[in-house]
Amino acid sequence: RLAADVSSDVRSGSHRSSSCYDMALSLACGLLFVFYLCVVSLGAPAGENSRNGPRSVEVEEFPVRMPNVRPLTKDTYLCSAHRLPHSAADQTEKQYIVEVVPQASEATAHHMLLFGCRLPYEDKFWDCSDMGGICSRGSSRILFGWAKNAPGIAMPPGVGFPVQGNTGIDYVVLQIHYGHVDAFKKGGTDNSGLTLHLTTESMPRLAAIYLLLGARARIAAHTERTITDIACTHFGPPMQPFAFRVHAHSLGKTIMAYRVRGRQWTKIAAGSPQNPQAFYPLKDAPVIEEGDVIAARCEFDASGRDVDTHFGSHASDEMCNFYLMFSSPASQVTHSLGGECSHSGTIEWSHFKEPPSIQYDDVLSTRLPATTLRTQESRNHNTGLLSSSSVSSVRPSEVDIDWHPSHDATDETSIEEFDDTEAVDGSHLNDIKEEDDDFDVDDGQDNVRSHLIMQQWPVGGDKAGQIRVSSGLLGQVSGVDVNGSGMVYVFHRGPRVWNSMSFNYNNVYKNRADGPISVPTVVVLDAQDGSVIDEWGQDRFYMPHGLTVDGQGNVWLTDVALHQVFKFAANGGDHPLLELGQAFVPGHDHLHFCKPADIAVLHTGSFLVADGYCNQRIIRFHSDGRYDTEWTARGLDNNLAHVSLFGSQSFRVPHSLTLSELYNVLCVADRENGRIMCYHYDTGEFLTQFDSKFGGRVFAIAFNTDASGLLVVNGANEENVEVQGFSLNMDQDITDTWNSKPKGFTQPHDIAVGVDGSVFVAEIGPNRLWKFTPVSGSSSQCIVSVHQSRNCLLFTRISFIGCCYRFNSAT
Repeated sequence: RLAADVSSDVRSGSHRSSSCYDMALSLACGLLFVFYLCVVSLGAPAGENSRNGPRSVEVEEFPVRMPNVRPLTKDTYLCSAHRLPHSAADQTEKQYIVEVVPQASEATAHHMLLFGCRLPYEDKFWDCSDMGGICSRGSSRILFGWAKNAPGIAMPPGVGFPVQGNTGIDYVVLQIHYGHVDAFKKGGTDNSGLTLHLTTESMPRLAAIYLLLGARARIAAHTERTITDIACTHFGPPMQPFAFRVHAHSLGKTIMAYRVRGRQWTKIAAGSPQNPQAFYPLKDAPVIEEGDVIAARCEFDASGRDVDTHFGSHASDEMCNFYLMFSSPASQVTHSLGGECSHSGTIEWSHFKEPPSIQYDDVLSTRLPATTLRTQESRNHNTGLLSSSSVSSVRPSEVDIDWHPSHDATDETSIEEFDDTEAVDGSHLNDIKEEDDDFDVDDGQDNVRSHLIMQQWPVGGDKAGQIRVSSGLLGQVSGVDVNGSGMVYVFHRGPRVWNSMSFNYNNVYKNRADGPISVPTVVVLDAQDGSVIDEWGQDRFYMPHGLTVDGQGNVWLTDVALHQVFKFAANGGDHPLLELGQAFVPGHDHLHFCKPADIAVLHTGSFLVADGYCNQRIIRFHSDGRYDTEWTARGLDNNLAHVSLFGSQSFRVPHSLTLSELYNVLCVADRENGRIMCYHYDTGEFLTQFDSKFGGRVFAIAFNTDASGLLVVNGANEENVEVQGFSLNMDQDITDTWNSKPKGFTQPHDIAVGVDGSVFVAEIGPNRLWKFTPVSGSSSQCIVSVHQSRNCLLFTRISFIGCCYRFNSAT
């Protein structure tokens, strides 16, 4: 229009020549072009459209708001469901979220999360304060997070979050945490939320969010520096990070993330949760390939708080969340992207005596989008944004943050997570110091007490304990046992991870719609060299846990998501020989289990199940699967007197079983009570307890080859105990402690003993299987003693005539 006006004015001057008219028109068009460039480059605030280039797809705006709710209780979480448009008209058509624009204020909403669901937990809105009721079908997938007046985010060109069609997302659920409700008590309501920009244009790259979160922890009062570490191995297509967000509450100081490949730590990003909790764009972030470890660390400062603080959902609690927004090539995506990691560190952290430091001398300036800058200026806050991708290098920030990792370990309060999930203990992250080798193999000469040494196994492998199978590396290794021929059976979870979001508060598995694990979950190894002999169990299991091989070579398995127990032939076969429990239905009667943990099998075929995580009981069955009897920690005789002498009168996760038919003894690893309880397996009579020996939780136990003692692996608790293996005699004396090298176990989960005395330890977190063998030269003779110890006297009432002890040569 401006050009037309100029043209009209020029033509109205009859005394001007055509050449003057042409010059004026050219000048006007040139000025208009310069003006257009200025508008394009400067007119749109970065926060309103942060994509690299103008939008080239048609979009539809879809509002997602709270329906004028009125929360009246502090720390209420409310959810509202919104069916995405077009899903009813064409179930096969996918849409893509290419931008998210928040409409909320931190004066009202503490934070917001957006989830994708196949079906929501309720139709309209509901109280979801227990964090369990998001989706009623399918797993809940995080699509966006917001706090502290943060701006929205637009995807890079060609990237979008897929929804509808076959994605399993037909609804979005908005969850808002209302930390303070004073305004609502005066009659106010809230319609906070956000707007999604959707397109039906196919995207060559699919977006998702990977969440690293601390599950549960304790931050001691008046502690200046408390840290928690999180790390998991990536399985799946390459991940290209393009944005990140950090979230913690008032004690959170810094949250950072790395990609760990071999011994190289490449920084992804770092940020302060006290700044606007936006998704900040990443430039030149490292690509995360399958087998890489994604690691995060959170730091807290409780120097000004007078009480201990735990992780939780209230504003006065703490959180440790690192959200990584990434994209993967659509052509390589075969299942739903994204996920979460809640393991507090893996063995990869321990490759180094001192992990990587964060240096701040090369501070880069990265500004928040303009919308956030305006918000921050009005609140008179600084605008620190942290983002980098250099190897163990810098944390960019507009404002230097006075934070330097301490090299004095006594200044650090490490956090150990503990709950019903497969949590692992944390390890420290300070400075990288490379070792000559990833793992040292003990020559047995450094500790004259040791009679078990770690082997470089599998033979010829890249790293000790790391098993490579047809699908890549082992996933979470939950179970291990050895058959009579010396073959090692391993039960692992492939790409699946058990974390705090896997089950709701009724112990129902939430991710059923993801289907069974598609890779073989049972792996058979040669005990000598660790080579793979066989694999089976694909497309059957959802969350593997316990594995036992009986005297006939049958393989018994438990699945905590299915709440079932299975018996298979040695080679798996097309169908189980026996199947107990109702799939996906937890219960506490004779026909149901609730997260069964382990099995022990008698030579008669009768078997016992540790119905572990919910029911806290031991159940005995006949060989054909008929129910026989059950007992709790008190024993079948229900005699309270003997149990009251030893602490809790209930199990707290009976996690592992070991059986000696020679002495009619069944021993139970009572995980959270940190003890071992032993019973007569026929009468259920309580015999004895091993207690206060392990300094933490007891994850797994096994009788040694002649049942003269027990082998035990523990797990950390809040006391920051050393995680290690123990050898005990039946007098409850610790005759040996042992560990992996160089840094020790992270979370050993199961243990098995071979016919030759070799010991195999399965670890979750580092996903490894360690082999230990007796030291050459140490005594292996079984000495039958007439000395009647307290335990011998207890066992003698059943079948013990004497006690057999294995002694070290130095004894």
